[in-house]
Amino acid sequence: MTELTKRKRSAERTRAQILDAAVDHFAEAGLDGARVDAIAAASGSNKRMIYAHFGSKEGLYDAALRSVIEAALDAMRATAHPDLPPEERTRRLVRGYMHFLAEHPRFVRFLAWQGLANTQDTSVATADLVGAGLDRLVQLAERGVADGVFQPVGDLRHLVVAVNGMCLGFFHRRAQLEALWGVDLSDPATIDALADVVERLVLGGLRAAPVTAASHRDASEPTR
Repeated sequence: MTELTKRKRSAERTRAQILDAAVDHFAEAGLDGARVDAIAAASGSNKRMIYAHFGSKEGLYDAALRSVIEAALDAMRATAHPDLPPEERTRRLVRGYMHFLAEHPRFVRFLAWQGLANTQDTSVATADLVGAGLDRLVQLAERGVADGVFQPVGDLRHLVVAVNGMCLGFFHRRAQLEALWGVDLSDPATIDALADVVERLVLGGLRAAPVTAASHRDASEPTR
C-alpha cells in the first residue's frame, strides 16, 4: 500500500468518524444546539479537521443529514426489488420502512429537528436525494395505476408524503406511545402489527375497485 493510499484511507476514516459523531449530536440537539467542540471530542478528532473536511458547522450538518437519508434510501432499495408487482412492492416498502424507523432512532430524531428548523438551505442541500427517493415511489404508484391494480389518486407526491408521515408518526411519539400502550416499539412483533395497520390503510386506499359485469354495463349505458 502506497503512502498516498494510506493517507487517503486515513482521511476517509476520519471523515466517517466525524460524520457518525455529528449524526449523534445533531439528532440530540439539532443544528443550533449541537456544538462542534463536542462533535470533535466524540469523533476523536479536532475542530480543524472538521472544518477541513466540511467547511463549516452548517456544511457538517448538511453532510450528516445526507448520510442518514442515504442510509434510509439504501435500506428501502434492499427491501423491495423494483420488478416485484406494485402491491407486493408497496407492502414490503411499508414494512421495511417501519422496521428501519424502529431500528434507527437517530434518523427519526434528526428528521424531527430538521422539520422544526425548516430551513431552506438544508432542504436544498438534500433536495436531490429526497427528490430521487420521492420520484421512485411515485413511479411505483404510477405503475400500479397503469397495471389497473391501483386507482388514480391525484398528485402522487401528496400520497407519498402522507404515507411517510403516517409511518414516522409512530416513532416521533415513541416514548409517549410506549408509556401509553405499555409496548416496546423496538420489538419486531410490535412493528409488524403496526405495519399491518399501515399496509391495510395504504393498500385499501390504493386498490382499484374490481370491474364487475354490472359496473361495466352501467358504464357503457348512455346517460339519460
